[in-house]
Amino acid sequence: MRRMSLFVAVAALLIFLPPFAAPGFPGAAAAAPLPDQLGKVSFPTSCTPEVQPTLEKALALLHSFQYTDSEQIFSDAAKQDPKCAMADWGKAMALYHQLWDFPQAGTLNQGLEDIQEAQKIGAAT
Repeated sequence: MRRMSLFVAVAALLIFLPPFAAPGFPGAAAAAPLPDQLGKVSFPTSCTPEVQPTLEKALALLHSFQYTDSEQIFSDAAKQDPKCAMADWGKAMALYHQLWDFPQAGTLNQGLEDIQEAQKIGAAT
């Protein structure tokens, strides 16, 4: 009887407590790393010099597994420089969460659209 009461108490706690997950995993509230925690990236492209720092920040986020933030910043770079094919490449790369998510058909199609958009631009990089 005592074991049953303990089981019910533990089950109730698990049901009513918010779920815990490691940062960056689906369902977890992830905070983006502070800028000084990202490190430095040197990634020369044929995009405008004004958009280069944005691309490098997005790439640093991508390599830090901060896919959602990375995709958003690559999207911002694409808006700042519509001829920047690397921004579309980055958006496609940010869709692939290789550590915990096998890409589904919709994700692959979105990535293909981003790559096709980058190819249309005809940029040097």
